Amino acid sequence: MALEDLSSDQRDLASFISIISQRSYRAVWMQGIEVDVWHALHAADGGGAPLNISPGEVQHLLDLSGRCGGWITFDANRGETFVPIRDWTHEQNS
Repeated sequence: MALEDLSSDQRDLASFISIISQRSYRAVWMQGIEVDVWHALHAADGGGAPLNISPGEVQHLLDLSGRCGGWITFDANRGETFVPIRDWTHEQNS
């Protein structure tokens, strides 16, 4: 799946995660950034350095995830890939 194959809401989420990756690591999509950002959403300090996600960014990410009903990962073969929230949370909790 390529970025252009995602819905508008899914692309918005992928783009915002990419912005955080670029700001934090100077990489368009740092390997594992989707997991780091997910954990930062649930951390009291927004994940701390190097992510330093603000409360407003946390809310924006949660809103984007809620609108599309999932999360975005990056697969070397498929690019940005949508994962339904049930599958994503199950994977993160196992």
